[in-house]
Amino acid sequence: EVSLESKNIPIGVVNKISGITRYKVTCYGASDHAGSTFMHNRNDAMIGATKLILKINEIAKNIGGKFVATVGVLKVYPGEISVIPGKVEFLLEIRDTSQERIDSALNEIIKESNKVSENEFEFELIIKTLPMYMNNDLIKRIKNVCELNNLSYDVMTSGAGHDAKSFSHKVPSGLIFVPSKEGLSHCKDEWIEWNYIEKGTQILLDTILDIDNNTEL
Repeated sequence: EVSLESKNIPIGVVNKISGITRYKVTCYGASDHAGSTFMHNRNDAMIGATKLILKINEIAKNIGGKFVATVGVLKVYPGEISVIPGKVEFLLEIRDTSQERIDSALNEIIKESNKVSENEFEFELIIKTLPMYMNNDLIKRIKNVCELNNLSYDVMTSGAGHDAKSFSHKVPSGLIFVPSKEGLSHCKDEWIEWNYIEKGTQILLDTILDIDNNTEL
């Protein structure tokens, strides 16, 4: 997707936040001495885990769109330079605006793990939070406030799980985005120009005043 900055649009009106599913995946092999075990006799758990991780990346790219899959944590056992890994654990995180796509991708990943004949895999669910829609009335109010302020906006989904996702279970919730430099966020290089912060703050204030002055949600 193209970022707000690249489209020169000052306001993003979020209509949906992606769901997050995380699994701990364990790959089992056999620990042997790295010097005395020939390559053709090895059952290296790191090799098996790597094969599956590459497949996960391929599956995610083929699905495309907002679908993302990430392996950000990797633990190797016994973790010695002269010992072939007998077990590897990694954390798999999948995000998408469609839980059906997440579940379908996970089934495909499990099927691919069964094709790695040298190794056995175990999948343990860590967390599963469903995609969540923002409140329709709030979305309409934010869009209307943008139009009253002569500011262009883009209706978009969020791949990051903001607090609004948790609040939406209890109270009507909305989310306003502003452009960040080169579309980067949630990292040390994130930067937002002050003029965008000013516009976003104004839209937030005017939306709150609109709610206060008009029909209750």
